[in-house]
Amino acid sequence: MAVYDVKRNIRVMCWNIQSSNSVCHGNKFEDLDFCKIFEPYPIVCLQEIRQSVKYPGYKSFNNTRNKENDGGVCTLVRHEISNGIKQHPCKISDIVVCRLKSTYFNLETDIFIINAYVKPANTSNISSGKTGREQLQELDSFINELSPKGTILLCGDFNSRIGREIDYILNDNSGADSFIPIPDDYVPQDVPPRNSKDLSTNSHKKPFLDLLINNRLQVLNGRTLGDFQGELTCIKPNGSSLIDYFITSSEHSKLISHMKIKEFTMFSDHKPLELSMNLSVADPKVIKPLHTSFDKAPPHY
Repeated sequence: MAVYDVKRNIRVMCWNIQSSNSVCHGNKFEDLDFCKIFEPYPIVCLQEIRQSVKYPGYKSFNNTRNKENDGGVCTLVRHEISNGIKQHPCKISDIVVCRLKSTYFNLETDIFIINAYVKPANTSNISSGKTGREQLQELDSFINELSPKGTILLCGDFNSRIGREIDYILNDNSGADSFIPIPDDYVPQDVPPRNSKDLSTNSHKKPFLDLLINNRLQVLNGRTLGDFQGELTCIKPNGSSLIDYFITSSEHSKLISHMKIKEFTMFSDHKPLELSMNLSVADPKVIKPLHTSFDKAPPHY
């Protein structure tokens, strides 16, 4: 018997579904057209679920608000890879953190997938009094503590518009001519330019950019194969915006194959986002007899 690594292109979907139920569609998870959108993905990060989600074939990690019919996030993990993914504790509302184990996916370090929903500006959580700005500040501190344990993949609806603002330290060299007070052992980020079709900003801009810069994270929207233009992600009658993101540690970017903004659907005013990662799975359950692990020799031999 021989155990072998299975090369996989792991695709992650991120989508604000605007409630698991609606007046038009009822329970969306009983609507075949809705389910067809996310079923091809082994990892699905959903926002604004408003109530806990369970779906056949997936393990569910939910974080919903106790007394509010609003917000809430769920990460669905297909059973076939669930042995390699565990939930990581996080006390911040509307956040679910899942750890991709390095031993299972043949990685140098664990990957922490953080699925987040940040409340819009000028709103608060009635039960805790936390604003969206405070959520971002809490998340900033949480990621700062988490980063030494692995690489970060952050996704979700952040309700943060940053236009084409710089999301990293510009000219962050530590040479004699540098006026930026950075440590001698600081490694400058090699970050490509970021485009965006959303040129506006809002009041979440500063705490969101602080989160990115403080933790050396880079937005993938607008600078990744599949979305070099920074497509709009939220389409509403009063205007469109880019507020849904995939974000990662710079060292993790080499594992990213592509990301793209999917087509608008009837189920939400947010478009689904797709990210593809090049991973290999060392799964002890995937075993073949030795004689089937190789192609048969030509009949002439």
